[in-house]
Amino acid sequence: MRRLPRKGMMEARDVQEKKGGAMPRIGPTELIIILVIILVIFGAGKLPEIGGAIGKGIRSFRRSVSSDEDEDKAKDEKTGQKTGETKT
Repeated sequence: MRRLPRKGMMEARDVQEKKGGAMPRIGPTELIIILVIILVIFGAGKLPEIGGAIGKGIRSFRRSVSSDEDEDKAKDEKTGQKTGETKT
């Protein structure tokens, strides 16, 4: 059974929302507004170029992260350790 807060007390959720600690929720309306602003700023002709550049950047980032993990695994195999273990 849930207890009611005393008068003058706030729940943790309410305190977080007042302090700005809660993440803002982005709904479909906000996404449409953002897309319209991007369309107005860059124009319809530039959107495919911008999308391609963003996609290339994301792919490059993923490759660098996965290559770092592969290098870590190779080093661990050389030293005989499993990933995440420390040598004592």
